[in-house]
Amino acid sequence: GDQGNSWLDAAVILPASTTKVRFNGLTGSGYRSDMALDDVSFSQFTPPSPPPLPPSLPPLSPPPPLPPLSPDFVAAASEAQLRNLIQDARADVSVYLPPGAHFKLGSPISCGSNIKVTVASSGEGATLDGQEQSRLFNLKYLTGRCSLTLRGLTLVNGRALDGGVVEAMYAGDVEIIESTVRNCGAIRDGGVVSAANSGAVSIRGSTVTGCSAGDSGGVVYALNSGAVSIIG
Repeated sequence: GDQGNSWLDAAVILPASTTKVRFNGLTGSGYRSDMALDDVSFSQFTPPSPPPLPPSLPPLSPPPPLPPLSPDFVAAASEAQLRNLIQDARADVSVYLPPGAHFKLGSPISCGSNIKVTVASSGEGATLDGQEQSRLFNLKYLTGRCSLTLRGLTLVNGRALDGGVVEAMYAGDVEIIESTVRNCGAIRDGGVVSAANSGAVSIRGSTVTGCSAGDSGGVVYALNSGAVSIIG
């Protein structure tokens, strides 16, 4: 159709392999159907530079290494080794469980000596599993008042008449720190800890879910014992 009487600019990018160019025009039959081609030039086309890349982020620093175990920690690689380290101890003992380890307990681990027991893990933590058959720890007066600290662990499926995770009778303190406690229960008292004539009971920085007791203390039951503290 009619393109008017003004010059129209056009630019075409040709493939780099082009060696010949042909212009084809189609006009009508009337005297007003003239057309002209003028001011044709060729130039080397330089594509625009790509936009600059965003500044690269510094590489992520590796996570800081776990603090080394203090010299008094002893590593346990199996349920039997963990049990023996605690039940045979006659002095304070600290046991380290490797992250990701899963220890299945068929019966409670007992401590009756006048010692302090620490069981700890790091990273994702280790799991102590009562398999819905047993509580995890017995602290009962035999030759002294045993105290227990559990840190950085997952404590699951503990079941007992009293104390789904720990039963303390004439024992020392019980601490559960930075741990996950799940699916534990007692038929009578203390879904997680039952303490009678014992020391203080402390649950700090831990998550407790799905634990209950048939009578008293869905989490902690304490009779004639020290202070009870549960701090999220």
